[in-house]
Amino acid sequence: NAASVNEKIKLLNGWLPKIAADNGAYLVDTAACLLNEQGMLRAEYAEADGLHLTAAAYQEILSYLRTHGCP
Repeated sequence: NAASVNEKIKLLNGWLPKIAADNGAYLVDTAACLLNEQGMLRAEYAEADGLHLTAAAYQEILSYLRTHGCP
């Protein structure tokens, strides 16, 4: 179910900063630009199948990377 999938995604995203830091990697939190106020993927960024991102989502990610990329 979608709620279960979202909880798993949130859990994984919570681990990513530590994994990156432990491995000397720079983490860019692209999820930040895709979520609504409730922490869920904005509807306009989800394909009808509920699993894949729209082209608009990828454009938003690219825009975010241009301003939040590696120092």
